[in-house]
Amino acid sequence: MLDHPLDGARKRVERADKHFRDFMNLVDTYAASEANNIRVEYDEIRDQPNFILAPKTPRPDELALIVSDCIHNLRAALDYIVYELAKLDSGLPDPNGTQFPITVEDKFVEHRKARLKGKGPFAHLTDAHVDAIEAYQPYKGFNWTETLRDISNPDKHRELIRHKSGRRLHLGAPGRTRETFKGVGPGRSDVELERRVAFRVFFSDGRPVIETLEVIKREVALVIDSFSPEFKV
Repeated sequence: MLDHPLDGARKRVERADKHFRDFMNLVDTYAASEANNIRVEYDEIRDQPNFILAPKTPRPDELALIVSDCIHNLRAALDYIVYELAKLDSGLPDPNGTQFPITVEDKFVEHRKARLKGKGPFAHLTDAHVDAIEAYQPYKGFNWTETLRDISNPDKHRELIRHKSGRRLHLGAPGRTRETFKGVGPGRSDVELERRVAFRVFFSDGRPVIETLEVIKREVALVIDSFSPEFKV
């Protein structure tokens, strides 16, 4: 049961956040598995540890799918806002063709003109609500909406790439996670080493996935909050 007309939009953001957390967990799991692929053996000739890196395992295919689901829900949350505004402004129980467009100024002007003919994504909205939506357009200085528009293109999240990925072993330092490797050091001594794995995921255009989605999740939630007072409940 939804208590507020925009609760459906909030549910979309919550769903996006779940996908985001699933993504983070999968990244952490993959990084941990990569760390475990580092072996240490004793080098008798050099009398020191010999680090052996097993072949890197393929990046999980699910990463792109989870990101896609996250983006879809964030985009849908904005569209849901316009749908509820259209119901409010028109009194129609199920207005058709509504959308929260993210576009260039000329195209937005076309949507305004179409509205006068009862067409387009703003067909059922008041001038005030169209103005409010325009305030979030990229040409009004909202970079995150432009980013959301760009990554909503399926090709942007289908082609995730792995960048700055690497595995290293360092001498263990106090306060960090260390492991004891027995008999691999000079004179067959035990050595404490710290496993480190660098693994970051980027969109095909170079945007970092985690940081980008964090910003968009936060901003979409703020947009929902900004429109909430329009509804008297």
